[in-house]
Amino acid sequence: MIKASQLWAWARNTGQQTANDEALDADVILAATSIVIAQENSLTSMVVTKNVKHIERYTPAKDWEDISIPRIVPI
Repeated sequence: MIKASQLWAWARNTGQQTANDEALDADVILAATSIVIAQENSLTSMVVTKNVKHIERYTPAKDWEDISIPRIVPI
């Protein structure tokens, strides 16, 4: 939540908020969670979502329909 509050403040201070001032900004919480987990595990943050426009303000994001997962065929 500390990282989320930092992102929230940055977004508000730069005019880039993704929710009304009265609203809890779930985009910020999701992005912050991804960032913190990635940092703790020496990984790169990536959120797969349909809301790329909002999430990518904070961390890399891709539309889930643009992600291809190789099909594993049983032997």
